[in-house]
Amino acid sequence: MAAYNDNIESREQRRIVYLDFVKGVAIFLVVFGHCIQYGNDAAFFPSMLYKIIYSFHMPLFALVSGYLFFPSVSRRKPLDALLKQAKSFILPVASWTVIYAFIHSFTGLYRWNIPDYLAHVLWFLWAMFLCSMAVLSARVFFNDSPIYYAGLLCALLFVPVAATSVFMYPYFAAGYLWHREGLGVKTYLIWSRHKFMVTACLIVAWLFLFQFYTNEVYIYGSKINIFRGGRIDAGQLGLDIFRWLIGFAGGAAVLSLLGLVRPVNFLVLAGTKTLGIYVMSRFMDQLLPSGYGGYIMNFIEASIITAICYGLSVLISRNRTANKLLLGGR
Repeated sequence: MAAYNDNIESREQRRIVYLDFVKGVAIFLVVFGHCIQYGNDAAFFPSMLYKIIYSFHMPLFALVSGYLFFPSVSRRKPLDALLKQAKSFILPVASWTVIYAFIHSFTGLYRWNIPDYLAHVLWFLWAMFLCSMAVLSARVFFNDSPIYYAGLLCALLFVPVAATSVFMYPYFAAGYLWHREGLGVKTYLIWSRHKFMVTACLIVAWLFLFQFYTNEVYIYGSKINIFRGGRIDAGQLGLDIFRWLIGFAGGAAVLSLLGLVRPVNFLVLAGTKTLGIYVMSRFMDQLLPSGYGGYIMNFIEASIITAICYGLSVLISRNRTANKLLLGGR
């Protein structure tokens, strides 16, 4: 019995390390993408590397976040779950906005005003909070009905604002439902028997879709709502469906691929402090020298920024009050 329990604990520990590794890879790609964008004097979107990263890195983050939301919400009452999410996201949003306003006012280093900072820099925190509220509502009021999830997605396509939050919603909901239905264990058993074939098929599927990943598909370029000029824009709907498909394909391919490699300790550690790394890196990437060394320098910049922000996050987490205000208690 002891050996059996040890085996269960060992599997659970490997699962935790794997998920932290995935989150670490995702947050590093976020930082790397920003380094390419702000530290490269060429037009960043035509960059093949930038397009590769942006085709899946945020969907990957949302999938894992949704997957981890299920156990979190399952062990709490609805009101407690709501308060937990508010503390995890709204408190850090408010705290970092105050810090940004102070730095912006006294140094003039950054170009965003406060509304822009909230909407365009901290958008991912808002997106994850709103996605978690949508899923929590489905759990409490609709018993996680698939009709609710599909209906909400259709309704959100008509919303002209918060395009990035709408974009993240299917991934977050899919990750949550995947865990809720126990599909993680089932798919792992299938994957473990055919891991190389599954990984190869997912990569091929993503590569096929990537051929059609143009500037129009880029979420910041064409937004997401389909109701324009008093009518439904079928072309925009096609773009939305395609960007969700390539995000799922790329995210699944990376999840499968990372299961084949040994976790990198630095990225596993980074995966435990993603909020702090995300927010603090946005203070640094704006100050990068443009066009200094190309992609190799961008990679080095991303590595240094990620390491610094991880270290700062660890220091912040050691103070209970600062941890709650700046990292949401993580």
